[in-house]
Amino acid sequence: MKSKEYAAMYVHMVVLVVFTMATVVASSARAGVAVSTGITIDFATCYATLQPYGTWYQTPEYGYVWVPAGMPADWHPYSRGQWVYTDVGWMWQSIYAWGWLPFHYGRWVWYGTYGWCWVPGYEWAPAW
Repeated sequence: MKSKEYAAMYVHMVVLVVFTMATVVASSARAGVAVSTGITIDFATCYATLQPYGTWYQTPEYGYVWVPAGMPADWHPYSRGQWVYTDVGWMWQSIYAWGWLPFHYGRWVWYGTYGWCWVPGYEWAPAW
């Protein structure tokens, strides 16, 4: 490709990225999402809430971990949903019914035997 073609392609990509980010920010700001912070939970809540949506395993490295059921081979955390702007900053809004828990408490780890696993945590955050 010639340098003019690269320049035109670069300008097109920059415009696309700026437009996309402006759209996300504008729609998130309009949403006016308010969230509650400082909410803690316990393992019993995590277990009972996530049990219908996946499988719990015990590992030597992390203790109990949870693996969501029925995910496609290319699935990874924070891939199905959107970032929204809230009164506490950017927050992940999952499309899954169970998403309120593992995307705001604990952390995700890659575990060779099971793939992406969620390690329980008990303090809320906009995203981990």
